[in-house]
Amino acid sequence: MRSHAWTAIAATPIWAPPVWLEPRDGSDTADLPRQPIHPGARQRRLARAYLNDLDGLQALLYALRLRADEELAARYPDFAGKPYPLGRCLEIRDAVFTDLVARIQRPDCPVSRALHRFIAEGGIGGKIWGVLRESYFQNAIQLGPLYVDVANDTVTVTKPKVEILPIEAAGMVPVASLAHFAATARRYWGVEIYRNTVFPALAPYFPMICVSDSGAAWIEPGSGQVTTLIRLQRMRPTLAFLSTLPPPPAEKVQALYRIKRSSPDPLIGAEGDPFAMVEAARAEGRYRDADYLAACRASRDEIASHFRGTGPTGAWDLDGRR
Repeated sequence: MRSHAWTAIAATPIWAPPVWLEPRDGSDTADLPRQPIHPGARQRRLARAYLNDLDGLQALLYALRLRADEELAARYPDFAGKPYPLGRCLEIRDAVFTDLVARIQRPDCPVSRALHRFIAEGGIGGKIWGVLRESYFQNAIQLGPLYVDVANDTVTVTKPKVEILPIEAAGMVPVASLAHFAATARRYWGVEIYRNTVFPALAPYFPMICVSDSGAAWIEPGSGQVTTLIRLQRMRPTLAFLSTLPPPPAEKVQALYRIKRSSPDPLIGAEGDPFAMVEAARAEGRYRDADYLAACRASRDEIASHFRGTGPTGAWDLDGRR
């Protein structure tokens, strides 16, 4: 039986798989958006029947990755001063995923026909995101019991471009808490993290300011997994986490204050204490308000847009959710 956190997003013609699955952001389930799904007996049986040609699957994915590189390397020649493909796991994963879905819907080789049958008979497939081996954030793909990383070289460029592993052996876990996200961000991005005193009205969902060595500053977490944790726990994690963070030194957030002063967005321009703002949002039941969450995300996008092309902020929406 499919996990109830995965939902069909597109019907396809009769000759194609009936659905392609993606996790639902904000669903009231034990599963978080785009977390790896534990494969049951049915998924393993389907994989034995249709995903047994791992060499063929690797070859197909490698070809799709090379095709993605042709376009993405020109569009994104560098990332925060590092050359492509470093730091581009989201863009690479999404490009390969799109091409893979197209090949499954119009199978033209033994591997794509096998994948077609796998999905058509109930195999799960979709984008996943999480903390990989407690070292860094990573975007990948899950096919039944398989972890498929088509951007395996985006942290260490000498690694193979494509890696396929049993999902249990991959070492990917969903983010467990705000502290888990922050610890990974510090380790992976090399950032300092401060309390979000600049945009207190956004603190209920974005309680932290990240500051990089280059001086870029932005608010986090841009992850649907963490947003869902905050929402399901009625913003209590935000209150607890804010108390662990120091306020930012004024000289490190001057760019954010300039954005604040120039923006007509009331959530960006609001003044106040972040603790009080979170308490007010809790009292008003804003954790149940989808429009409020969407407005907070839109405000974060506006803040991030000031850094895109010159700093890392625009790519930190790690799991593709804004």
